[in-house]
Amino acid sequence: MTRREFQLIEGTSKKFWAISLDGTAHEVHFGRIGTLGQTSRKEFATELEARASHDKLIAEKLRKGYTEVEGSTPAGGPGPVTPERRPTTTMTAKAEPALAAEAASPTPEAALGPLAVPVTSQAPLRTAERCIALAVEDWQWATWRPRTPRPRLEARPFDLEDCLGRLVGKKRDAHARWAWNLEDIPPVMSRQEAHFWLVALTSVNQKLQPDQFVARLRVQDKTFDGKVGLNDAIRLMSGNMTFTPEQVVLPLMTLLPTDGWLDVCQASLGPAGYMASYVILRLVDGFRHHALPFLTDAELEVIRGKLRARLGPPGYPSDPYQTFPFACHLAAATGMHEEILAIVRTIPDDLYVGPNWGDHYHRPQDLIFGLALKQA
Repeated sequence: MTRREFQLIEGTSKKFWAISLDGTAHEVHFGRIGTLGQTSRKEFATELEARASHDKLIAEKLRKGYTEVEGSTPAGGPGPVTPERRPTTTMTAKAEPALAAEAASPTPEAALGPLAVPVTSQAPLRTAERCIALAVEDWQWATWRPRTPRPRLEARPFDLEDCLGRLVGKKRDAHARWAWNLEDIPPVMSRQEAHFWLVALTSVNQKLQPDQFVARLRVQDKTFDGKVGLNDAIRLMSGNMTFTPEQVVLPLMTLLPTDGWLDVCQASLGPAGYMASYVILRLVDGFRHHALPFLTDAELEVIRGKLRARLGPPGYPSDPYQTFPFACHLAAATGMHEEILAIVRTIPDDLYVGPNWGDHYHRPQDLIFGLALKQA
């Protein structure tokens, strides 16, 4: 148990206030100096919540002018924290769960704002330096930042049995979709392999077991010649988009020029509505996760040039179940800062306030991440 005591002496007012922290509870003792005073105990669900409340109450008393009685910290404790003895905590995304949760909670001083706690030798101050260790691909969201494309390995020769082996043992998720991994499909592939994956990903049959599906694909060996035209791709993509995974973007971008795969993605959306929104977001996620990290600046500039003609006038969806257009999300992902700024400026400040699903389908944060960093 720890106990800290504070006093406020101003004119005729002489008060004491003390707080004890004991696991998942704290007890407050207060009154006029020289009297027995009163006590109040409060229980919490976790020790972390008890500590947060304990620290908040202390910060409030310090803000009101209370000063800590010297020696009120428990024996063996660290003692009052002065500006010269200010502890620093460095947290990363890989910290222990309990510590990471504590680090994510703002300190009472931070919540009250700067200068909320008097800077004296008796006022305990805490500072914290926190950082998040982002993976290389996560930095792709910061489109204002200089980027280094990931190196592309040379495309391997098409091996049907190897590709079929990647399908064996697949399982379905809660929505009856096959669970695909990032390693299932290579970022660089031959046209023959891209043809195979386009057929496989767009014809996944939820009624067939993986071994049955593999047997069906094996007999199509001679059809995987890499000769896929625009209409062929649209036909494949439009037939089964409910279950087609986001990785389908990779074979599309291998088989077709920029105008072509953009046309195919747009044609596969179906009627406007929440299902079309899911398809748009899935395709954009596929582009971000599987293609964008490997694209050079020159390749990105070609995509930007094709997108500019597809963006249309700036605006936001009037239907809460329809996301922003496919081209808008891709523009945000590829760093078209001025175009995205024009769109963001049309969004009312209170559009996503209140209990609605608009932000779920619109996903406006994707566009916000596509803005440039403006230096002060």
